Amino acid sequence: MRLIFNLIFCVVFFSCVNSNKNHEVKQTKKQPNILLVIADDLGLTDLGCYGGEIHTPTIDSLASSGALFSNFHSSAMCAPARSKLFSGQDHHLAGWGRQRDVSGSFYEGLWGYENELSERVLCFPKLFQAAGYFTSFVGKWHLGSSTSTIPAAQGFDKSFALMQGAANHWNDIGLGLSDKDGKISTYFQDNKKADWPEGKYSTNFYTAETIKYLSENRSDSQPFLAVVSYTAPHWPLQPPADYKDKYRGKYDKGYDYLRKQRFQASKQLGMIDESVELPNGLDNIMPWESLTEQEKRIESREMELYAASLEHLDDQLKHLLNHLRDSKELDNTIVLVMSDNGADFLDFYNNEKYGQFLRDQYDNSYENMGNPNSFVAYGAAWAQASMSPYSYYKGYLAEGGLRAPLIISGVDITSHDQVTQLVDVTDLAPTLLGLAGIDYNENFEGNTYPALPGRPLLKLLKGGSDAQLGTPIYVSDFQGKAYVRKDQYKWLNQKDPSQLDQFELFDLEIDPGEKKDISSQHKNIIQQLQIEWENYREKYKVKYPEDTSDLNPYKK
Repeated sequence: MRLIFNLIFCVVFFSCVNSNKNHEVKQTKKQPNILLVIADDLGLTDLGCYGGEIHTPTIDSLASSGALFSNFHSSAMCAPARSKLFSGQDHHLAGWGRQRDVSGSFYEGLWGYENELSERVLCFPKLFQAAGYFTSFVGKWHLGSSTSTIPAAQGFDKSFALMQGAANHWNDIGLGLSDKDGKISTYFQDNKKADWPEGKYSTNFYTAETIKYLSENRSDSQPFLAVVSYTAPHWPLQPPADYKDKYRGKYDKGYDYLRKQRFQASKQLGMIDESVELPNGLDNIMPWESLTEQEKRIESREMELYAASLEHLDDQLKHLLNHLRDSKELDNTIVLVMSDNGADFLDFYNNEKYGQFLRDQYDNSYENMGNPNSFVAYGAAWAQASMSPYSYYKGYLAEGGLRAPLIISGVDITSHDQVTQLVDVTDLAPTLLGLAGIDYNENFEGNTYPALPGRPLLKLLKGGSDAQLGTPIYVSDFQGKAYVRKDQYKWLNQKDPSQLDQFELFDLEIDPGEKKDISSQHKNIIQQLQIEWENYREKYKVKYPEDTSDLNPYKK
């Protein structure tokens, strides 16, 4: 059940305006503060308000007092999702057609695959900054580390940012997965490289840094846009010592049981139709009962550490909101809580190709799991449970890779219902600008930018009907996968999008696990979706290594 949250987010204040020689009192409305909280790789059903068993009362309370989105889609991986979020544009236009390093590959030098945030797009924080907002960013950036792409160059007055996609939560030991990832994590404070404050835990430090920025770097009357991009609960799972054992024994029944439990809870919350049955799991995941007792013991511990990391994040968010309440800011703040993609299945420590550096640096023995010198991930089986009942997880364009939690709560948010309308991450930039009363300026600082394709969700957030948003069509390509989505229909290709016969059609209302291809029954729908796909491919210059067409038009 969704928790009752008693905070009332509205404030009207009077300001005295000096008009010539007389002081005239006028009633004005202060622009709202915006607090955007990103939890890294948070699974859809991990939160209590989405049917999860993990203790997240702070986020659940925000959900009960605002709008909870049950059909929000982000992107398959971190960098493309974040490029869409901050630019409001397609990830190819933003320079992140692939997250993998393109150096030396087919994609090196191609338009849309720069692996740096492109000058073709305008990041919405710049517009907040130009409108007089104080802007801050802390946490994972993952959109480029050149002087033109770091947060300080993209509209943030103050920032402390991690450049890579993940990091140790306690120190600066890097991932060592490639030359790009490095053996030392890279941080920027404002426009200069910075060191990690040794011994500080990431979630605590990012919270404290945000509070410091808001307390010390703006005037009392200045509204703020604060982005807190936590690296938790992304691996390595290293929760603080006093949280590490909070979930001991909680997951001893295994991931198959948890997947069923989360599915039933989602049904009770009305997120899934009662008639839908839990689809079969992925073939590559071993049934829980087939594991040895030692394997079960290790798997259970992984999920315990993940849950502890998330509960700690929720507590730190409470600390941040309490600061805003104490400073009389909370009543005029809009809070967004979201994840950047589906739950993460990757486990580089145990990866033969990429894990040697990590195995040399860390000790993942059972007794040491969760300590700062361990590098634990919870893997594909728990990730599938976190996305129940959807198929796959991060890295895929199946629903398990795309669906993410999204909660919008606070001043002026009068909708306190579950939002079932299909919503995309590109809808958030126009929504945030609209909530702040800031126009998107296509001609900004001497440059011209494309219009935002997304839809502002203002009417919906103020209690309007889902029908007011119309019927969107979303199209995307990512690393050898593609989909087109309209209404409940999804045309998906996870094999080879250059081949149209590799696409399959699913009705997500009755088949959320994307198991039954209904292409033969809906030729007319496929014709419409194929046109959308071909137009998208041409517009964003999507290319595949096996294409034989001339590449020159697609060069930078």
